[in-house]
Amino acid sequence: MSEIVQWSAIKEHFQGNLLVGNGGSIALSRKFSYSSLYEYAKDKNLLKHEAVAIFDKFQKKNPDFERVLFSLWQADYINERFKVEKTERYKVRSGYLKIRRSLIDAVKDIHPEFGELKSDLVNVGRFITQFNNVFSLNYDLTLYWASLSINDINLNRIEDCFTQPVTHGSQQKTKTYAFNDDTDDLREPNGINSKATLLFYPHGNLFIYQTKATKEEKKIEANADLLLSKITDMWRKNGNPVFICEGSSESKLSSISASKYLTHVFQKELPRQSDNLTIYGWGMGEQDEHIMEQLKAAKYKRVAVSIFTGDKSERSLADEIRGIKQKLSDVVPPDKIVFFDSTSSGCWKNEEV
Repeated sequence: MSEIVQWSAIKEHFQGNLLVGNGGSIALSRKFSYSSLYEYAKDKNLLKHEAVAIFDKFQKKNPDFERVLFSLWQADYINERFKVEKTERYKVRSGYLKIRRSLIDAVKDIHPEFGELKSDLVNVGRFITQFNNVFSLNYDLTLYWASLSINDINLNRIEDCFTQPVTHGSQQKTKTYAFNDDTDDLREPNGINSKATLLFYPHGNLFIYQTKATKEEKKIEANADLLLSKITDMWRKNGNPVFICEGSSESKLSSISASKYLTHVFQKELPRQSDNLTIYGWGMGEQDEHIMEQLKAAKYKRVAVSIFTGDKSERSLADEIRGIKQKLSDVVPPDKIVFFDSTSSGCWKNEEV
């Protein structure tokens, strides 16, 4: 379609902010699709039979954890309004928490190893260094690994803003870092790097955890090929992952407010004004309405949105484009939205030719 352009035709006009959704992770590995996560969670008995029955009833063809969690959130709300007995309400809330935890564990357990993705990560790193700020709604380690791949070869540096070393006792061998909220300072040139790309996780990430005792939030650091095992060890001994996967925008906001890091990203970074925004692989579902509200506040002048054309018909693509324009109507006018092919040369994981 003439309405969908190549990334190379527009990239000079889109170097402000980048927002990455689950489509970015799936482009690197199908393991990150909800269907793969669901099959794994079911096969490994991370989901109880009641939860499987709910998926089979409402999400059989396209199992979506967040939609099932949203259904349970609605059920809990209805139970409360109708003054259902606390013991019965607890069963729904308990089911909600168990499904949420099964998603977290499935993402960690099914996660590809660094070596499986290594060949694509430098390309992803090169792509994201074009931008001033990158917001990833994904929980996986791909952008963290991509930043390590780029920083190792001295291109424009990528900062996740966890820069303050945390001192541990002699028992602690894993390096951890606290969040530095002076992000303006981190944007300044440093050494050989003329600019920095700042990387934020509005919904948390596997490598960010909150300590059980003090609720401090820290980043786990390790060599790329050891990070997954370090994360497993740290969760078991010290705390819980900072990981937002609630089923409604309202409940996500509630969890965000309980995290100092997520609150900073949500209130200070997402609405930061910029001329332009690029969206890659984000479905813009109603469960992310809180993200959309913050994008409105950034006062963008233009937005670029990736489209995966695949084997879709022209009619299907036209419907998809029309739907995206509607969803973004409060962010920018429709004539300020441009669509680009997600498989373009130089875009995301794709080699530049």
